[in-house]
Amino acid sequence: MTVEPTDVQRLRVSVAEESGAITGFYALGGAPPVGDLCLFFVEPARIGAGIGRMLWQYCLATATRIGLSEIRIESDPFAEGFYIALGAMRVGDVPSGSIPDRTLPLLSFDMGEVPVELLAVEGLADDVASVVSDVRSELRVLAPEADVEHVGATSMPDGVTKGDVDVNLRVHPDRFDDVVAALSTQFAVAQPQNWTATFASFASTCRGFPLGIQVTIKGSDDDFLVPLRDRLRADADLRHQYDELKRASAPAGRNVYWHAKDDFLRRTRNR
Repeated sequence: MTVEPTDVQRLRVSVAEESGAITGFYALGGAPPVGDLCLFFVEPARIGAGIGRMLWQYCLATATRIGLSEIRIESDPFAEGFYIALGAMRVGDVPSGSIPDRTLPLLSFDMGEVPVELLAVEGLADDVASVVSDVRSELRVLAPEADVEHVGATSMPDGVTKGDVDVNLRVHPDRFDDVVAALSTQFAVAQPQNWTATFASFASTCRGFPLGIQVTIKGSDDDFLVPLRDRLRADADLRHQYDELKRASAPAGRNVYWHAKDDFLRRTRNR
């Protein structure tokens, strides 16, 4: 039950404070599409003051930025009612990792209808540039012959984003497997159900911004991220249409938001 410094480095941890005193915290782990609520505690004397719900809402905002579709919770039996009241569902039981012969309720929270919070790209530009620079340097060590391109909403000159950073690593066909293997040692695998013979994706949630890395073979059907980025950068009207679609769909939650974006980008690619 001890939180070590390495836990804080490995997980996404947020702390609630009142007048400098810690009143609660949570730790969120995992990688898209499924995350794990690893720790969630409120100072006993402050239970009932709304701190738990405040932390939970912040946790959901973080999970949305990371791109999680589900949060798994190995709950203390006495906390199960709290999570169920917030919308989680019990899906089974798991053995306790702390107390022998004890089982814990296993809960699942569906992120599909959680509203997506959007941020202005301009306000994040300096911090995003720093993250991209650091990641580019790291990727050039792992794949020195690859092209490293900043893509996605934060690569635009204006507009809105849910606060994640995407990088496209473009490689030659004969290097794809080696590069994927190298990245697997340093980054979490992301959305493996979408992988193909020419596309792989990885994630990191400990770099200030949720980071997505898409690996594509140059010239393949999956190698469309950079051309799509360049088209949006060059067409302000198209870019603003995209932003309005984001604003309209974000309140309905992740599922509606993702499908609206996917449909728009597919239509844009095919024009």
